[in-house]
Amino acid sequence: MFHFCHNYDDYDNASGHYADVFFRHYAEALGTTITPAGRLVFPEQYATGFIQMLSLSNGLMATLSDYKLNQDFFLERKPASQEFYALRVHETTLARNLPLDITTGTDDEQSQLLAAAWLSSSLFEASYIAPAGTGICGLDIVFTREWMATYLGIGDTDDVLQRYVSLKSNSINFEPMDAEYRELLHAIIEDEQSNLPLKKAAIENRVMEVVERFFTRLFHRMQQHTKDTLLKPDEIRRIMEAEAYLVKDFAQPAPTIPMLSRFAAMSDTKFKTLFKRIYGCGPYEYFQKNRMLRAKYLLVVKKTSVKEAGIQLGYTNLSNFTIAYKKAFNTLPSGSRDC
Repeated sequence: MFHFCHNYDDYDNASGHYADVFFRHYAEALGTTITPAGRLVFPEQYATGFIQMLSLSNGLMATLSDYKLNQDFFLERKPASQEFYALRVHETTLARNLPLDITTGTDDEQSQLLAAAWLSSSLFEASYIAPAGTGICGLDIVFTREWMATYLGIGDTDDVLQRYVSLKSNSINFEPMDAEYRELLHAIIEDEQSNLPLKKAAIENRVMEVVERFFTRLFHRMQQHTKDTLLKPDEIRRIMEAEAYLVKDFAQPAPTIPMLSRFAAMSDTKFKTLFKRIYGCGPYEYFQKNRMLRAKYLLVVKKTSVKEAGIQLGYTNLSNFTIAYKKAFNTLPSGSRDC
């Protein structure tokens, strides 16, 4: 399994746009280089296909992906202090029934094609497991906070995080991919692989069509949510700090609600309410879900024994660990042979 973990805070923006630096680090992890034209061609042992960096004249950065995995991939993005946003339009074909997004802990056994457009933030963690044979076709467009303020119709850039959390908590930062998105995505791929004399302009126009379409539809949905749904920026930051404290050490029991609420400097009731709005579930459910995702990482990526994984995650009874893992993933844990 190929494992790559990236953190925006690791990057020196003085050396260039952070997306460009991420691209270079990703190529280094794969043991390859980026062509002068900005293309990463996967080494055959990892995948077949490419990721292309698109430098747009309007100051945006984007990447275009079209590849099929030749081995299992585990990608992690750690939360960062630098605030960026990305519009992701992806069409993913799973080779077998495994969850692609392990941050949700879901596994839809009926779904083989996952196609959606959604808005993500560098301030939130995301982790993905994709099995060998998975095909990925996608466009990722990165925005600064100033761009986001423009497209969300916000006068103060300091309010962007408020608006994003509101969109996220109301599940309106996401929409299924339809025929028009799909047509635009595949047209961009075709243009990129062509020798058109106005190739860059054609690609840029289509990318902006994607941006305009998503944000126009998003803006209309935003109108249905009044400002009383917004959280204060300071409250969001304190909840995010409490989340980091909650999942800091899985070897220890989860901090209690009173401990977490004191950490966030708010009442127990307010803390639980705001935490669920931002992260989609209560603190204990969130702790356990992430504890099991850590278990999957230890077993699948690090090849840790079941016994050792259980110990690292604070289980004194291996049977309890096995029950919890099966409840989370509907399968028994398996790792390297126990000694």
